[in-house]
Order: sequence, then C-alpha cells, then structure tokens
Amino acid sequence: MKNQPYFPAREGDQLPWFVNLQMKYGGYAATLEISTDRQAKLALVLAWLTWTWQTYMPLRRADALAATKWRDQLAYGTSDASTNTTPPQPMPISPTIGVAFFGMLTWLFEEIGRWKKAEGYTDTIGADLGLVGHAAIVHADPPALTAAPWRRTAWSWISTSTNTTACGSRASGRGKAASPSCPPTRAARMWTTAR
Repeated sequence: MKNQPYFPAREGDQLPWFVNLQMKYGGYAATLEISTDRQAKLALVLAWLTWTWQTYMPLRRADALAATKWRDQLAYGTSDASTNTTPPQPMPISPTIGVAFFGMLTWLFEEIGRWKKAEGYTDTIGADLGLVGHAAIVHADPPALTAAPWRRTAWSWISTSTNTTACGSRASGRGKAASPSCPPTRAARMWTTAR
C-alpha cells in the first residue's frame, strides 16, 4: 500500500490521527477480524508512534534550541562569575512500552490494508477510524500572467567588455562588431522595458 490518502500529510495532524486510531480500533476488533496477537502488536505500534510524535520529537527539538543558544553564548556571549558554562544536557526521557522495531508505520499501513479487505469493513467504520480521505485535493490553475498593455518587454544582449585595445570601446558604441577576433566578452542578458 504505497498511497495512503487517509494518512495526514501535515505532521501536526498525524498525532491526532494516531490517538484516534488508538482509542477506537478495539471497538472494531471482531468486525475487522483483528486477532488478539495483532491487537497486542497494534497497541505496541500505536503507543510507540504516539510517544514519538507527542513526547520524543518535541523534547529533542527543545534540546536542540537549548544547545544552539548555549553554543551561541559560548562563542559570542559575555561572561561573568555567575555565568554557567556547562553545556545543557538532553532532557532524559523514557520510551514507552515494549520494544520498538523499524518500519512500524509501514506495518500499520499494511494492517489497515488488511482491515479494508475484511468482510465487515464499511466506509462508516473507515470514516470513524480516519481511514477514508475526507476532502479531495483541489489543484487550482495559477493566475494567468499578462503584461500591462502599456508595457513592452524584450530581451537584448549588452556587452560589459573593458577590452579597448583591438576591439575599441564597446561602452561608447564605437567598438568593432563581434567577430572571432573580437568576441563579445562578459556579455550579459538584460530586460529592456519601454513605455
């Protein structure tokens, strides 16, 4: 199941999705044919995913901010006798229940795919568990780019050469035309706008 339209794309919406699934899947265990072993693994997976999004990542982000502030103070700040120069230690956090494994979200998607194939699965159950996409993605066409009627724009080449020996002064317009013996050097493309 590569495409998961029911899984929120925004990180801020993912935690509520995990919590909703965590609170409601037990009520549909018999209907969706979720065995007790799968329920135990599902509880483990949802506990770890919820803990990671809710506790681990926010604390580690806060640790990074504190570490950056300390580094900046160490590098550029001023010091006196009351300044603490000990670097901040990461916030101690304890993982949730059980032992995690890599690919928990992938396993959850595969499990949800199995639920959707269960005989008792309905769109009502899917909507309650957050497994059915709610809104279609709307692709609006970008606004048309139009130039104002009183403006004309065009590209032209200008030369910024300072070679005045064989080619003459191009800045004054008295130089020779570009040729293999007098190539345009440091040419630049610019917009010219006329009103």
